[in-house]
Amino acid sequence: MAENQSSYTHAFDEWKEARAVISRFDGYLDGLRRYGFVFIAALLAANSIQVYFNFNDFTKFFLSLITIIFVIGLYLLDTYYRRMVEAASIRARILETVVLLDIELDDIISDKFEKEKLQSYIQKIYYGFIIIAVIIGAGVIYADQNTSSSTLVNSSTQSTTSENSNPLSATPENSSTQSSTSENSNTITTTSVISGTSLITMWIYIILLIFSGISGMFTVNYFSTNLSLKFLHGKEDWIIDNFSCQQGDKVRITITNLADTAINFKVDSVVCEIMDKKGIFHQIKSEADITIPSEGNYSWLWDTSSFEGIFKICPREKKIPLRRSVLVCEKTEPQINTKE
Repeated sequence: MAENQSSYTHAFDEWKEARAVISRFDGYLDGLRRYGFVFIAALLAANSIQVYFNFNDFTKFFLSLITIIFVIGLYLLDTYYRRMVEAASIRARILETVVLLDIELDDIISDKFEKEKLQSYIQKIYYGFIIIAVIIGAGVIYADQNTSSSTLVNSSTQSTTSENSNPLSATPENSSTQSSTSENSNTITTTSVISGTSLITMWIYIILLIFSGISGMFTVNYFSTNLSLKFLHGKEDWIIDNFSCQQGDKVRITITNLADTAINFKVDSVVCEIMDKKGIFHQIKSEADITIPSEGNYSWLWDTSSFEGIFKICPREKKIPLRRSVLVCEKTEPQINTKE
């Protein structure tokens, strides 16, 4: 009974530490989103007012690209903090299910979070920031190009009108008139060439900006799908209830299935292996057909009667031991005081 109480106390302390980690990183995540979203909004506002400044197309494209890169970096940090919260939450849920049977806090929170699919909305917010950055950047570049083209056309038109209204053009000096007409023609041709070149440059920057936005969205999706939690022993969690015992004590080994599919053990299939200091493996086998459903768990008892020393537990023939060792001490007979 004392050993069970000690295991419960240790598990409860670990659960409290897991809750502290969740609270700490959730605070980091809240601050990151709060100030990060404000900064992104400021960058988008700064991009939108570029149309009032005489910046070239490259500068406008570069500022929009910086905004997209910042959104991607913010999402990377967001993913890191969420993975830390997720890892601590999974551990807290396992402790609640296996040991702390009277606590269901993390189970309730996780079930509600998964049911409402809140994570998908967070990802869509970052998608929205990237799309807005592309739209604003392309709009600013396009609006500035139209303004520049209109200015060039108006300038050329005014020059031609001025020459035609000049009284000297009506004199018999045809050579002077032809020279003036030739200059006007050259001016119009030069204006057309400049306008055409500017249009090509404009569309190149707009296409590059759209490509950058698409790449940014693919990167966000990559972080979301590939930067998931990786488990050393697959999608399984192993809990040992006692790391120090005497010969003959029972050590409970519990497997929790974190995968979406069930884990099946056939009769006489190896559950885990006990490795001693000499590297010799002792197998613990299943005594019946056992199916562990997703989010379910199952416990085996390891009889330490024939063991003594320090042992490592290797899950399911993977030869990768758990981090913690189990110390099995030689059982000593209690001393009996006799009176002469």
